[in-house]
Amino acid sequence: MSAPTLWWLSAGAVGRLGEALDAAGNERIVLVTSRGSYASSGAQSAIEPQLTGRVVERVSGFTPNPTVEDVDAGLDAVRRASESGPPVIVGVGGGSAMDMAKLLAAAAAQDRPLRELLAQGAKLAETTASLILIPTTAGTGSEATHFATVYDGMQKYSVAHPSLRPRWAIVDPDLTNSLPTAITASTGIDALCQGIESLWAVNSTEVSREDARTAIKLAMEHLETAVHNPTPEARLGMCKSAYLAGRAIDVSKTTACHALSYGLTIRWDVPHGHAVGVSLGEMIVFNSKVGEDDVTDPRGVDHVRAMTGEVVQLLGATDAEDARKRFDALMSRVGLVGDLRSLGAAAPDDRAWMSSQVNLERLGNNPRRMSAADLDGVLARIAG
Repeated sequence: MSAPTLWWLSAGAVGRLGEALDAAGNERIVLVTSRGSYASSGAQSAIEPQLTGRVVERVSGFTPNPTVEDVDAGLDAVRRASESGPPVIVGVGGGSAMDMAKLLAAAAAQDRPLRELLAQGAKLAETTASLILIPTTAGTGSEATHFATVYDGMQKYSVAHPSLRPRWAIVDPDLTNSLPTAITASTGIDALCQGIESLWAVNSTEVSREDARTAIKLAMEHLETAVHNPTPEARLGMCKSAYLAGRAIDVSKTTACHALSYGLTIRWDVPHGHAVGVSLGEMIVFNSKVGEDDVTDPRGVDHVRAMTGEVVQLLGATDAEDARKRFDALMSRVGLVGDLRSLGAAAPDDRAWMSSQVNLERLGNNPRRMSAADLDGVLARIAG
């Protein structure tokens, strides 16, 4: 499947958590919550009454970018919940909380430590956990995907297995009402970038591209309003955009912009969506210049040019260079710095380090091949 078994997306949808818990069938649950946002989003007041009569193991206090140590610390809670049957793990929060819920489900199902499996690139065993994910941001789309991110020191890993796709996604725009402007902007840009990358990804399908197109249109229509003058319609629109972008990358996966983003997040603490957006404009131009000698998509140059042409059109631009300018201007309007110099990461040594941190799997999914010189060229152009 490319989507959860059951999903609800509407104002007040969080009130249906009890329904999902009843269907999951285990009265012992693991509740994974983000630090602070569980209360401030309104999730706590909506969720806690629905937990009456259940045994709740709680996991919180993990870092914004979950680590192997965070996962290890939460495993006892999953094991206790598993004593009466397959665990039910509820993740409530931004991408970190939802990833943490998936990571706990994955780690609990393995017969070896997660760190050892990651280091060896070993295939994961299937989890029997029932995952219920409830986002309190509109951007990561983790509620619709079968993978999660975990860090071991400065090394980032992607943990993936079909059984990590949540059984229920409960998307309630009311839970995003208290989001600070900067988080609304960064997560919204993440949704937009995921839609764009999914559209041109080597692994895209017609179904994933249709989700991506809709996600892009919704983000272009609602992002600025959600950031500067949020309305219920804009909040709902961005939640739909994020969910559909997540559903799209669940099939297609992301590409070069995500591959280039991880170094900015690891070393300079740039929020994930913001970090992805830094290179998106330049990558539109780069991919638009694809040729027979560097195309990586087996559907050929014409297909890639058609997809980059769609991106240009969806951004309301006339050509790739105009699309770059329009996207960079959008970043500025929602308050996100778009050049490496302003982020303190423009020096040649900084760019070389970022290139060394590139996720090769994501880079290989880009429709135009990128050499080391290409990588540095893109980073040099966005140095400012």
